Amino acid sequence: MNLNSISASDYLTFGRPVEFVLVLVAQVFTILFAIIPSAPPVVKLPGSEEVVMWCLGGTILLLFGGLFYTTGWVSRQTYSITLQQTRHQLISFLAYAILGISAVLFAYVVFILPYPNSSLGVVDIGAGLVYSAIFAESILVLLGGRIWRTTDTESLRLDIKEFVQALHSFRDDPVSSTDSVEVISTRGERIVDRLAASKFKESQDLSQEFEEWLSDFDEASTLPIHEDIATAETISEITKNLCSLVPELESNG
Repeated sequence: MNLNSISASDYLTFGRPVEFVLVLVAQVFTILFAIIPSAPPVVKLPGSEEVVMWCLGGTILLLFGGLFYTTGWVSRQTYSITLQQTRHQLISFLAYAILGISAVLFAYVVFILPYPNSSLGVVDIGAGLVYSAIFAESILVLLGGRIWRTTDTESLRLDIKEFVQALHSFRDDPVSSTDSVEVISTRGERIVDRLAASKFKESQDLSQEFEEWLSDFDEASTLPIHEDIATAETISEITKNLCSLVPELESNG
């Protein structure tokens, strides 16, 4: 199965239609930048310039740190194996950071630059980065909420946990683990159905591969055949990919 097969747009859309995300961008842009005063942006904040710079710097770090956390949270709500990996979450974070900065630059060019004497200072740039992070975070929260309401990722993770535990129990003691066979079958079917409904091709491919293995396992007529199928390299690879969707299972190997 070819992992890392998600498209470039998935780093921004997380498997949702591009048009849906564009609508969110337009809505958030309209609301957020409607509150910017339509006057030359000379930001005046109380306190000395040094204090203002330190406050802005801390705020920027806090907001972009929150953006990175939210990116990881949204990634974990998807059924994408690739997006569970930190380096791919970092790509999504950078994509949203660039999106936020681009939106603020666009607003500056359209609404501010035409004014005379509209040169920017360091404080103005810092304020622009704050707006950038807020803009990107707003889109991510709205998109993540939509994904969270429609995927029920926690149920998938519970099914994977119980499937993996049952598979290990059967491998350790096939004779005494007759109940594990039923759990493997029932949980396996639920996992197959959930992955088949995924927005990502990699998860759909995993679903198909898992369904084929599950069919062979259910049709096995003797215990030795069951054991051979349960210990085959195919299911080991499938289980590895499934565990990547459940952080605690992946961390435990």
